[in-house]
Amino acid sequence: MERVTGDTKMFLLVYSHKHGHDYSIYKSYSAALLAAEVIVSEYRDEFVPGSTETDKGLRSEWFAVTGGAEDLEIFELDVHN
Repeated sequence: MERVTGDTKMFLLVYSHKHGHDYSIYKSYSAALLAAEVIVSEYRDEFVPGSTETDKGLRSEWFAVTGGAEDLEIFELDVHN
């Protein structure tokens, strides 16, 4: 296991959906964004079948795209020793 030295930032991705919430933690904001885009890619056809919008474009509006049924949020967390 990697040891945390000094103050560090972590990024919590929260995927809210009809069955509850899924949580994932990433070392970078860009990794959390990529993970959110993977979720969008997996479920996009349920909400916008045939859409030509990119996963990135849909991710930024996921709450609206899903009519409020799902949400993707990223929180920046401080990790302290």
